[in-house]
Amino acid sequence: MKKILNLIICFIVTITLVSGCNSNKHFKLLNDMKYGQVYHKLTLLPDGRVLSIGNGITQIYDFNCDSWNSIESNYKHFNQNQILLNNGNVIVLDVEGSEFFDSKTSKFYKIKPNITNMPMNNFSSILLENGNILIIGLDGEKARIYDPEKNNFKLTDKMTCKRLEPEMLKLKNGNILILGGDKNNISIEIYDYKNNKFYNAGYLQIKRRGRYTRTGYKATLLNNEKILITGGYDDKNNVVKTVEIYDLATKKSTILKNEFCQRGDKYYYKAILLQNGNVLFIGGFIEQNGKNIENAELFNLTNNHFITIGKSKYSRIGSDMVLLKSGNVLITGGLGHSWFNETPPPLKKVELYKY
Repeated sequence: MKKILNLIICFIVTITLVSGCNSNKHFKLLNDMKYGQVYHKLTLLPDGRVLSIGNGITQIYDFNCDSWNSIESNYKHFNQNQILLNNGNVIVLDVEGSEFFDSKTSKFYKIKPNITNMPMNNFSSILLENGNILIIGLDGEKARIYDPEKNNFKLTDKMTCKRLEPEMLKLKNGNILILGGDKNNISIEIYDYKNNKFYNAGYLQIKRRGRYTRTGYKATLLNNEKILITGGYDDKNNVVKTVEIYDLATKKSTILKNEFCQRGDKYYYKAILLQNGNVLFIGGFIEQNGKNIENAELFNLTNNHFITIGKSKYSRIGSDMVLLKSGNVLITGGLGHSWFNETPPPLKKVELYKY
């Protein structure tokens, strides 16, 4: 009888462990978005709310009551840049029309004249220490500086090369590190915002058939001011699985041995630096079978190693996520599994990664 009882207890424990593996304790479902969105952008507002813009839809999430509300903007945005300014407002830069979001009144105000009424498709932008905005796009080898207070532009010094939607990261000294931004562009440069000049800062190391090549990759600034380089494609449109670390001090990039990331284009997956210095990876898909990547990963800064932390509640591509003041991460929207063979509506599903 005792032997049978022990067998029953072992069976119950086994079932509990299996079910625990299938349900990831790191992720918690929240209330759905009011409208599904894909390739949208999230901005954390000073009061803790989250502004979501994209797909011609604008909505706000209030974490206190776990609810979404739509708001009216002056333009329907699909490929915008949005930046939280030093005064707590948000500027939305878009070739269709640019505007400010007042975080106190929750209203949008047009910027006149339209500051992006010029050849600036596929641009990237970032806030500088002085409150101005650096904008890099299809405008030769020069970038623009936009002053939100004066509502005017000035051209920068000549960049080291022409770039299309590059990765831009703000360093501790306020300068901007700029990577990629054109087909197989592996060059890196630094924008010195005090002197308004660009300087070459090295190259990536990924090599194929004797040539260095990588495009569409994601760059994440780590707490030690090294840069984690993941994803992207080579010159034959094959997914680059190799992971690199760029060292700002030496201006050299090193390939991490036995570490791989096959999440593909930077628009398919998201990576975000957590408060403990690790990096959370969500999304991406496997091109061979067209399936979304279900497992989430953490990149551990202490040992430069990826660890799988299980499945998020929904597998997604084209989602967005934002770091909250609590250290948790809000994950929204995207496309589910069936997107590869059909055109499903964007996901409304929202989940929280518990830090």
